[in-house]
Amino acid sequence: MLFVSTARLILPNANPQHLRNVLRFGKDARLSLEELQSALPCIEKARLLEGLGMTNSSENSHVRMTCGELAADFLSDFPRNTLLNPSHLMGASSSQKVALLPSAPVEYAIAPDLNGLQHQTDDKIYSVEYILNARSSLRKGDQRNRPCFSPFTISGWIQNRRRFADNITVLELVDEYSSIASSEKETSSERQGSADSFEKDIEERTEKLKRLWDARVYCVLHPSAIGGDESADTYGNICASGARIMLSGFLSASMEESDSTNNSKFWVADARLLRSSWRPTVVRHVLDLLKEGKIPIDEAADSLSLPGGYAQAEEIAEGSMTTTECQWLAAELSRSLQGANSRVGRLTQT
Repeated sequence: MLFVSTARLILPNANPQHLRNVLRFGKDARLSLEELQSALPCIEKARLLEGLGMTNSSENSHVRMTCGELAADFLSDFPRNTLLNPSHLMGASSSQKVALLPSAPVEYAIAPDLNGLQHQTDDKIYSVEYILNARSSLRKGDQRNRPCFSPFTISGWIQNRRRFADNITVLELVDEYSSIASSEKETSSERQGSADSFEKDIEERTEKLKRLWDARVYCVLHPSAIGGDESADTYGNICASGARIMLSGFLSASMEESDSTNNSKFWVADARLLRSSWRPTVVRHVLDLLKEGKIPIDEAADSLSLPGGYAQAEEIAEGSMTTTECQWLAAELSRSLQGANSRVGRLTQT
């Protein structure tokens, strides 16, 4: 976490609305003229001052442009591709998304050598709570002050997902998904009580959220651990917040690490999507992977809760559905997958 003490605008983006706000802040003296001029290197100072109405000259004052018109005029003076197009900030295509991903932190960048380690042999699937307790036992049992790895198969909800360059994804796995939508609903109902009761409820919920934040395992999807770029890319895309996943891999722990979940990592060797996120883009991506043969048929059928089960998934894999039919199916499945783990809200029936 970085606590910002000072900030400085270097360049605006290519969105006229963004630059309009920047110019408005400069006009209202909330942004210094020196900083504003530095952020607009293609605009002469005299022209900037005149456009903002900061000159004594009254010439052409009756045709002075608004900040929005001025922003569009200024943007036309910047050479093409000089400023970032905000529509591509999250990536308009898969290649753009990959190019915009940040580098992985050092603790996730290099996967340990897991080739000589024994994989889980029993059929048990453990909870996040169990894994966290096992982490503490691992540290206490290791007296050689070196990282140790223990195999587990774990299942849980994905509370958060962080994607990095080089096909590295970090999943925050929890036993109980904390839904923003349900929290807002609870807050709304509690506001009908007294002010003291409301404040007490807020304190209790805050304390509960703190506990939930600690009760999570950081699972790393790394190409070197999961078996290559294709697997890392596939599950890095479909493992979104609100999905339920089963992971097999190795829990790392070290006597040097503090007793924090941030420092205990679960290196994923194999994954299976149990329930897809309800988000339409994720559902559509699972359907596309099914058509391309990049996800097992039974896994896609189960995770999407297809009405026709395995048989319907098999038909999709054989290419029986058109692009339009897949889009309609993705919308229907998105509605059916919503529930307590719907993070933003519900889609209407129409």
